Amino acid sequence: ISIISNLNFTKMNNNFIKAIGLMSGTSMDGIDVALIESDGFSLKRENKFLFYPYPKLFQIKLQKLISKPALDSKLSLDVTKELTEFHIEAVQKFLLKYNLKSEDIDLVGFHGHTILHKPEEKLTWQIGDIKLLEERLQIKIMGDLRNIDVQKGGQGAPLAPIYHHALIRDLIDE
Repeated sequence: ISIISNLNFTKMNNNFIKAIGLMSGTSMDGIDVALIESDGFSLKRENKFLFYPYPKLFQIKLQKLISKPALDSKLSLDVTKELTEFHIEAVQKFLLKYNLKSEDIDLVGFHGHTILHKPEEKLTWQIGDIKLLEERLQIKIMGDLRNIDVQKGGQGAPLAPIYHHALIRDLIDE
């Protein structure tokens, strides 16, 4: 997966970016989908979110891949494609739930699902197909954030400090 380029920010209202964040965490039970609007300094809270559960069979396959990671295995390829399809469905259900269209969203943040994470060795591997996600959703996708952060010496969570800074700033202002 790779990070986006050439994102067109000219269509955004009041310099706020409408972004959908996708997270598939260590519980492996499904995908959290949430909408966030920010100008990079403050947040607009809209409380728009959705949980999309994974089928049990997929959870088993994902667990198997994590327990024995193999980059070029058939299991890896199958789970990557399935995971991406579930993320596509999750975003589509989210848009439908909140009566939104793809063109209402500026970007989707997608780091896939972590299969292996050893930041002290500058090693991290997330599965997910950014190109397929972008093609099917018709929304710009931002991804590979964890890998880029780890390669630069971070722990693989580059957006958490930015979000927390904006959240704390808004709370202090209130």
